Amino acid sequence: MSQNGRKKSPIFSIFGARNHDGSNPDRHESLRLCESVRAFFKIALPYWKTRESIPGWIQFIGILMFTAATIVLAKMFNDWYKEFWDNVQSYNMDGFYGGLCLFLFLATLHVCNVVYKSYVISALSIRWRKWLTSYYTHRYLNESTYYRLQLTEQKTDNPDQRIAEDLNSFVTLTIGITVRMITSSAMLVTFAIILWGLSERVENVSVAGYTFSLPDGYLFYLALIYAVCGTLITFIIGKPLALLHFRQQRFEADYRYSLIRLRENSEAVALYKGESEEKERLTGYFGDVVKNYIYLINRTKALEFFTFGCDQLAVIFPILVASPLYFAKMITIGSLMQNLSASDCRW
Repeated sequence: MSQNGRKKSPIFSIFGARNHDGSNPDRHESLRLCESVRAFFKIALPYWKTRESIPGWIQFIGILMFTAATIVLAKMFNDWYKEFWDNVQSYNMDGFYGGLCLFLFLATLHVCNVVYKSYVISALSIRWRKWLTSYYTHRYLNESTYYRLQLTEQKTDNPDQRIAEDLNSFVTLTIGITVRMITSSAMLVTFAIILWGLSERVENVSVAGYTFSLPDGYLFYLALIYAVCGTLITFIIGKPLALLHFRQQRFEADYRYSLIRLRENSEAVALYKGESEEKERLTGYFGDVVKNYIYLINRTKALEFFTFGCDQLAVIFPILVASPLYFAKMITIGSLMQNLSASDCRW
């Protein structure tokens, strides 16, 4: 609550605040999860309750339809893998060329689906951002809010950046994460069923002199364990990146604002010979930019080592776990490639 009894707008409170002395304590750089969720809905919901959101709702439904098409195409590609490689294994020339033609057809549909889905997402993003920018610009200018923000106990840093850049990031990330969550959930269900069907219970499999049995759905269990472990480790390594990216954006904005401030007060600085003080201040701001950027790239390096390593392992992991059945002549090479496609489907 501000000194004049008014609540601060969530677009400013969600991204952080400053003390009167200009310091940026860590406890003000991010909100607790429950507060972040409440702030998120305060920003996101107003647009979707207005009449202006009707075209946005139509575009969102269109995105869901394109997402459904993505799932269907992924399933069709997965079936194509099995049939195509079975034809290769059986030296079926007609099936081979027919598979190539089918692939070209599916690939064309996939390209069109991806392009139009991206177009509709971009159109929805700019529509939503336009409304939010107008809404928060009005709130920022109404009743001298831009002035009263400077009188609160926790001064909002760079409110101009919050409106110009952070609203864009908010809209883009919200739509992107929502679409990815829907797509990933549908993919999980679809390909979990496929992996389960590819891994029926088998008894006494002999490979390289070893005999063992496999339970129903063993491919699904292995893929799930691999994905969960990889996700948890990625989260642990990458968690600091959110705060580091936020700090980088803030430090860049502070440095940019200090340069603008110097230009606006150039006459006073020149009159009082304040160049050395201004240089020291600018050097300090830019030092924050450099220091945080070094932290950021080091953490990114660690995350990329792990994620790229997992990506490379993902190429052979599905083949590795299904190869005992193949060498035991219990599945075809088509089923082996279908398992690879189902375990490593990226859309």
